[in-house]
Parts: sequence; C-alpha cells; structure tokens
Amino acid sequence: MMSVPELIRINIPFIILVLLLLVAAGLTYWQYKNTVPQLNRIKKYFLMTLRFGVWFLLLLLILKPQLTLSFFRSDQVKNALFVDQSLSISQKGKKIQEVQAVRGLQKMIEIPVKMFGFNNHVWEITADSIKKGQGPTNFSTLFKYINNSHFDNVVILSDGYITEGPIPQYLDKSQIRLFTVGVGQNTNQPDIYIDQIQAPPTTYANSKQNILIRVGSKHLRRDTTIAIQLSSGGNVLFKRKIYFKHEQNTFKELNFPIVSSGLGIKKYSISMDTLQNERNIENNSRQFIQQVLKKRLSIQILGGKVGLDGKFLYELLHQNPDFDVIYHVELQEGTFLTAEKKTINWNADVFILVNFPGAFTTQHTIRKLEASKSGKLVLLGANTRVDLLTQLLGNDSFKNIKIKTKPTTYSSFQLSENSVLSVFSKADLNQRFWTTLPPVNSFYQLPSSVTSHMNKWVISQGKPLIGSFTEKRNKWILMNGYGFWRWHFWLQENNELNNGYRLLLEKFMRWLAIQKKIKRVVLETNQLFGRVGQPLQLTTYLYDNAFKPVTNGNVQIEIDNGYKKIILDAFPADSSGTYSATFIPGKQGLHIFKAMGKIQQRFVGSDVLKMEVLPVEKEWLHNGVNKTYLEQIANDNHGLYVSAGEIDSLRSLFTGKEKIKKEILSVELWQKTVILVLILVLIGLEWIVRKRFGLV
Repeated sequence: MMSVPELIRINIPFIILVLLLLVAAGLTYWQYKNTVPQLNRIKKYFLMTLRFGVWFLLLLLILKPQLTLSFFRSDQVKNALFVDQSLSISQKGKKIQEVQAVRGLQKMIEIPVKMFGFNNHVWEITADSIKKGQGPTNFSTLFKYINNSHFDNVVILSDGYITEGPIPQYLDKSQIRLFTVGVGQNTNQPDIYIDQIQAPPTTYANSKQNILIRVGSKHLRRDTTIAIQLSSGGNVLFKRKIYFKHEQNTFKELNFPIVSSGLGIKKYSISMDTLQNERNIENNSRQFIQQVLKKRLSIQILGGKVGLDGKFLYELLHQNPDFDVIYHVELQEGTFLTAEKKTINWNADVFILVNFPGAFTTQHTIRKLEASKSGKLVLLGANTRVDLLTQLLGNDSFKNIKIKTKPTTYSSFQLSENSVLSVFSKADLNQRFWTTLPPVNSFYQLPSSVTSHMNKWVISQGKPLIGSFTEKRNKWILMNGYGFWRWHFWLQENNELNNGYRLLLEKFMRWLAIQKKIKRVVLETNQLFGRVGQPLQLTTYLYDNAFKPVTNGNVQIEIDNGYKKIILDAFPADSSGTYSATFIPGKQGLHIFKAMGKIQQRFVGSDVLKMEVLPVEKEWLHNGVNKTYLEQIANDNHGLYVSAGEIDSLRSLFTGKEKIKKEILSVELWQKTVILVLILVLIGLEWIVRKRFGLV
C-alpha cells in the first residue's frame, strides 16, 4: 500500500466544520478578550491558538468524526482456468475440443495462470496432467471453491451439464469476472437414451416389484422400433419393443414386473439397440443395484416408562415400510404394555432401549436380552438402571457412570468423520443439520473408562453425546441424553432438513442390523454400491485376542478392480479402534476389498468385502453443450461465453499484467488515543505558558 493516500474524506459536512471553527473561535475570543495582567498581541495570539485547538477538537469529537483514506496501487492480475474433468468430457469430440482449447489458451498466456480440474471436487492440474474424465459434474462445489479464492478472472471449460448438486447462478464475490468456454457441439444427430430408472434400493426375497423405466428419443428422421431388455447375472429377464415416432423429443415409460430371488446385492442391466450412425451410444444402457433381504427389519423398542423419546422413535421408524416396529412399555415386573398386543420378539434384528432397564426390569428380561445377538441402541434416561445395563453389556467400566441430580444441557454439536452419520448425501446439508439442532439434556457423566473405547460420533462441549462400541461381539449405539424428539420438531419448518432425524435413526437401524461375524479384522462400508469418480468410505475395526479395540495397529486395504491391484493405507485409528480410508474408483465393475490388520507389525487377520462400482450414467445423457446455462452464468457474473473454437477472443484477458486496485481505509478519530493525548498536551502546554506569563 502507498504511504500517502490519494484522497482523504471526512464524514462531517463542510458547513458543519465551518460552524465548529466559528464556535471554537468565538469561545476562545470570549475567554481571552480581557486578561489580567494585560498581554502583548503575540503572547495573547499564541495562548488563543492553544485554547482554540482544544475547543475545536472537543467539539469535533462530539460528532464522532471518521476519515476515509483512499490508496491506489498496481497489482498483478490473478487468473484461473478450470477444466471440466467429468465423465461426459470423455466423449471423443468433447475431449479433443477441450485439449485444443487449453493449448490455444497456453499460446496466448503472457502472465501466470493457475489451472484446475473439476468434476464433483476441485484439484490443481497442469496442461500435461489433463486425463480422461470421470465422475459427475457439480458446479455448486466449483462455485464454492471460486468464492473462497482471490482470482480476478475465471475461465471455465465445460459442456455445462450438471449431474450432481444444485444449479448455481451467481458468484458471491462481485469483483470476479467469469468467462465460460463451451465444449461440445449441439447437433441434430438421432439419439435414443435411457432417461430414468425407478427401482427401490431394498426389496425382499420372493416379493413382486415393478421396475419403471423411462426412455427418450431425439431428432429421429423416421419412425423407429427399438428392442430393450432387462437382464441380471447374464440372464435376460424381460425383452420388449418400443415404437418411436419421428418427432423432436419423445418419452416412453415401461414397467418390468420382476420377482426377487436369492439374498444379497443384485445387479441389473438395462440396454437398448443402437440406431444406425448413432453418435452417443453410451446412454443406451444403464445399471442399477438392489439389496435383497430375507424379511422386513424387526425392531423392538423397550421403554422403562412412558416417554416422548420412545413414542417418537416409534412414530418415525414406523413410517418406513422396510421396518417392522413394535413399542413395549414396562408396567411392572415382567409385564409390558404393547399397543398391538404383541409379545416381545427376542430374535429381533435391533433392540432400542429407552430409559431401560428400568425400575421393574427383571433378571429374566436381562438374560433374554443377553442371549439376543441383535444390535442395540441405548438412550440413557433419568430412570435407567446402570447396574442392570452394566450386567447386560458385560463391561464393568459402566459401573462408573454417575447420575447427577441436575441434568447437563448439551448444544453446539460437532460431528466426527464417520460415514454412518452422513445423514444427507450433500456435505453442506450435513453441516447445517448438525449446527441447527436444538440442545438435549443428560443426567449421566460418562467416565473415561467408558468413552476410551467408544467410537465417538457426535461430540458436545468436549463430551461424546452419541457413540458406538462392540461388547460380547454385538454392536451398540449409546445416546447419552433425553429430549432427542425435539430434533424432529425443530427441523419441521426447514424443507431441506425436516426428515433429518428420521434419516439418522434409519441409518442407526441399518448399521445395527448388519450382524456380521466379529473377527480380529472387520471391514465395513454403509454403501450398497460405488460410483466411478465418487469417494467410497471404508471403515476397518481391529481387535485383540479378547476382542477389545486396538488403537496402535496398522491396516492396509488391497483393492482388486479386475485390472490391477491397489494398496491403500488406512488412517491411524481413533480412540475406538476405527481405521478409516477413502477410495475413489476409476473403473466400473466388481471391486474386491481386502483389509489386512497388523498389531505390533504382526499380521493378525484379514476381511474381504465385494462391491459393484457403476458408472455415473447421467453423464452420458447429453452429447452436446448446454450453451444456455454457460451463457447465463457468464453474463450474470460480468463475463462472456465463447465456444471452444472462439477461444482466441479471450486473448485480451490474459495479456494485461497489472491492474490498478483501490483500497479504502476507514479511521474513526473519536476512538483514537492520539486525539485525547493531543488535547491533554494542548491543555498542559497552555497551562505552562499561562503560568509563565503570570496568568495563573
């Protein structure tokens, strides 16, 4: 910044300053009109100048003066180039256009330009590191990255088709100019494509279901009949023919009734014949995954007394057709009240213990729960019997849990990095969900002997509020509080978050219901399948001989994608013995993950997990360029849209090396100590001179 400002302004009008000068002069003249003894003119004028300065500064401070200083300096222009690296750019014509556009920009660039690649995230690249595209296109993530930068001019090379996230329009920073370069050509080539597939992610063995498929056509030159088929495991399940008229854009919907057989993950493929000379054939086929379960998930809620937490757990989980939920409230020893008049299913997939074990809980009930191998969710309430809970867990550490006479209020929740609690698919919604929730109360203080082996999922005020652990080879989730039902009602006015608490509970239920055999090494993920270019969260648990979590081990994950094997090192464990890793698949097809655990450099075991990775098929729907959207965001952000062949028109953008930047500094004089010091100095100096002249 330059040392001398080019322009100085004050927030007080000129006429007011003139009046202040006159008032200060009048007060000074009135005080020094007659002095005893009489002074000569020079001495009097000197004293009057000192007194005038004091009066003027005091009167000025009453109006809270503020100076605005304008500095002008030259600065280097900061430009950035963002190159679309999503799957849709892999189409031959688009890729060639994009590479040629980048080379054209390189030739005209005279100043440094940062180059980035993007799909659903952003990373720094060079012209030589541009690779085959993969993953979806997310402009919301791109805009967020640009908003957090300090660029003056931004150029985006893309086809403009968004396949993930919201559609942004404006940048937050108005000083950034946005230029877009369209990659691809809009042609009138005939095209047929699979637009949508509607199939439930979960179904049940031997149950009937309808798979709804929507197919579309563009620019057909004549009436056409196309064959479409649904297949699984190499077997054709259905084959139909579709008749398209030669219209501009048409859609057809088909229902394929199927009966699910077998259990586990089922992969289905839908494919259509291709047209003669059809340019984009990648959108003629799509795949989807279903999980086939043996039956509906059985959930038993046991309440130590009637309460809102238990009631709303039942109401929310009961809305899910995949859950069979029964709510039992303990009235007296061995007796439970159930609205459906059903007995407790001790073989249920999940038990939810709300304020339970309670005052009437018997040893017979505890032994029944001990014999159950199901996962359990515990909500600690004011009436929970810690002694019976300790017996049920088989862990003496829980004896140290202390109940308090006055509950503690917990708020400002912080989320640990654990995939189970990714309530929403969008990271920004997850962040808003956890920061929006109202406080909850707790009567219990969890000692370190309990929290040390918990996987802490949610933390408040440095204390774990929600966490998981493994005891007796069973999964447990502990929610240390009551009043969680408020989370549901607090979010009802937010259309994006209003189902958050229900989705969180459903995540808990599905995680607890996975009754995978506990081994020394356990590899898990909460995803049914992966997508090319999208992060896949992998979690590994490492146990010692007594099946206690190990935090000082090492985990490596070997990934076989059918072409080559990749070795991935998991992050060091947290206090619960959880080793996390993130993998971004680059190819579709079956992937085999093998987690290998070591304790003190000694191999202790491994676990294998298989998963199908599907392409991001939305990326193949469009072969051209979304010129309308690219023009819109360029015009709305002070820029310009050009096609890849017109890249030379941006030459002036990259030739200017410097810009004149105006910086403004505001100085509030009435808060400056130097002004007060100056007033005191003037008063002190006046007093000294008056004393010397015999006026004191």
